[in-house]
Amino acid sequence: MPIRLVIVDDHPIVLQGLKQLFERESDFAVTATCQDADIAFSTLKRERPDVLLLDMRMPGATGLELVQALSDAGLACPTVLLTAAIDDAEVIKAVKMGVRGLVMKDSAPETLVDAVRREFGRLDILVNNAGATQRGDFFKLTDAEWADGFALKFFAHVRLTREAWPLLKAQHGSLVTIAGIGGKEPEAPFTIGSSVNAACVAFSKAMADIGKTDGVQVNSINPGRVETARLWRRFRETMESTGRDEAAVREDYRLEFDISRFGKVEDLGSLIAFLASTHGRWLHGATIDIDGGEVRSV
Repeated sequence: MPIRLVIVDDHPIVLQGLKQLFERESDFAVTATCQDADIAFSTLKRERPDVLLLDMRMPGATGLELVQALSDAGLACPTVLLTAAIDDAEVIKAVKMGVRGLVMKDSAPETLVDAVRREFGRLDILVNNAGATQRGDFFKLTDAEWADGFALKFFAHVRLTREAWPLLKAQHGSLVTIAGIGGKEPEAPFTIGSSVNAACVAFSKAMADIGKTDGVQVNSINPGRVETARLWRRFRETMESTGRDEAAVREDYRLEFDISRFGKVEDLGSLIAFLASTHGRWLHGATIDIDGGEVRSV
């Protein structure tokens, strides 16, 4: 019988990507995904999974509040929490609640790898993805902002890849790096991000050479304008400042970026799933632009 998972995370790319990737494995079955604790509670009353993968900070109730509510309702299940911040009282509370694992989002890579090993015993795919770097006038950007940009994305990828590689090698797994089109077509307001994205692609290409020897597939993806919370925030700000409706604002930005349409998280999730599947295994050392035609260079 496959391991039945319910995944709860308010980050749509993470949620969709995990769902797509687990569904291709015969020993896992994603029975549901949710983006907030309230919906998750209703879902878990119905699904009763073997493992709950739970983001701790979400809209509505927190992860711990959801764990408590499930326990009170007799619906407790093995749970792994992922969080960016937690205090001592919350740690103690999580332990008393029987939470099986707690991983800090900014913790050392080996912590995450150990959690995967402990809960699942294997690692078939690693998707290196991180947040946004600081934009702005090059002459006003500080050394600290440059260092933070590389620490957030590039060095995090390097450290996590180093720690996870033995697990990927053991399973002949797949490594996918999420970079960005800014690394291929740099622009002045995005000096940090463009530099970081280009470095991530170069690192991925170098690891692909090692992967040929170790049996690990390595590729990278350059996403364009994907409909995430950050893009929606930009839409809303423009709607509020101009009084125009959503359709008009979206079309203005589409024309400005010169793209066929905005990307969806499902586009990225499906591409990642294909790359790591048996159908995509011959792709190795490749960098794929998925951007609706925004990049003009060859």
